[in-house]
Amino acid sequence: MSLIVHVQEQAFQAMLISSIETFPSSYLPPEQGQSRRRKDRPQDGEAMGLLFGQRVYKDDYEVFNVSLAVTMQATERNSDEVSYSDFHFERIREVTESFPHLEFLGAFHSHPWKKEDFGAEATEPSEADEESAMEAAGEYGEELIEIILGITALSRNSYRDATQDGHSIDSFCGRYKYRLSAYCTVGAVEEDSDESEEDEEDAEDEADEDIETGLLPVDQLICPVAAHGGRIFT
Repeated sequence: MSLIVHVQEQAFQAMLISSIETFPSSYLPPEQGQSRRRKDRPQDGEAMGLLFGQRVYKDDYEVFNVSLAVTMQATERNSDEVSYSDFHFERIREVTESFPHLEFLGAFHSHPWKKEDFGAEATEPSEADEESAMEAAGEYGEELIEIILGITALSRNSYRDATQDGHSIDSFCGRYKYRLSAYCTVGAVEEDSDESEEDEEDAEDEADEDIETGLLPVDQLICPVAAHGGRIFT
């Protein structure tokens, strides 16, 4: 089954804006006439939040339609890690899932980088990212998605076109360059134990094949506003 993640405009805006808000001040290029970088502020670091929307199954596709991204404010963060409490997570889920057509789909977080270190690996999940996502999916009982937004600050605004490579989109917003990537927890949720004997045999046959599990790239990421590139902000 192919995995597709579709991110709607408002959800993308929330992820991008929160990632820029908490972008480490020390990672900003020095302004003209300055010889030193700025110092980080207490709330600088990674941004993170929860993703809600609809999970749609059609033919051989599973589509995660992300219509809402809720930034978590009660977090502890630094430049390369962000954490939250289960208590605040459940608060957000409880109220958000009470709205119609909104179910929990997963989470997002940012990976801020200095300009000279930013590259294709900007959105690669860390071991901690994978462990956290797989654990959350196992507890929730459904496969979940994880969207990572790698971001850096340039010396000037860029209006270049976006590029895509399946599970990622590289684009620009003003002086910020970002890479948006989507992953899914594969194999985090165990099959139903009362499946038929025939299903058990199929599962055994599949187990004989070398099926990869973990936090894996989705087959396609769709985000029209990000795919427009930097020119959309002119």
